Amino acid sequence: MKKEGGSACLNIMTKIGLLSRYGIIILTLGMIALCLDYAHGADWKLYAENQDFYFYYDMDKPDPLKLIADIFRKKIVTVWTKRVSKDERGRNYQIYTNKKLGLSVKGYENYEYTIFLKEINCSNKMSRLLSEADYTKDGNLLAKSESPYAEWKPIVPESDEEVLQKAVCVINTVNE
Repeated sequence: MKKEGGSACLNIMTKIGLLSRYGIIILTLGMIALCLDYAHGADWKLYAENQDFYFYYDMDKPDPLKLIADIFRKKIVTVWTKRVSKDERGRNYQIYTNKKLGLSVKGYENYEYTIFLKEINCSNKMSRLLSEADYTKDGNLLAKSESPYAEWKPIVPESDEEVLQKAVCVINTVNE
């Protein structure tokens, strides 16, 4: 007889030794959280700020079966982050940075925020930037770039990136 849905998943996880003593509780809580949050759009959470910008993150909504497996092993987390200009200083900083890198500044007088797609290796405390896109106050795209093969870089202690790593790798901390 073929097992259906969740029981088949639990059976497989038990066979490969991933189900810990608290696995069923974590699994249940994870599935409830997924079901409650899955239908909503981006849920930006503030994780840091400096004098020019606010920094937010929003976790990708992964495949539920992948999430279950990832809970029981150390993993790489994919996360969207958003850097929002606080005022004119943040806007000027972005314009300065673009000029320094030889990038266009056309339309950047209306710059408001940048969205980044990052991966964080929770086990090794490394991160990499996969893509970024700059937007105006009205949500119009100014520029975007992608680097799907970006190299991994260590997360600097006491940095905004470390605050993000601690926020999104909280599930892994329970299992270490």
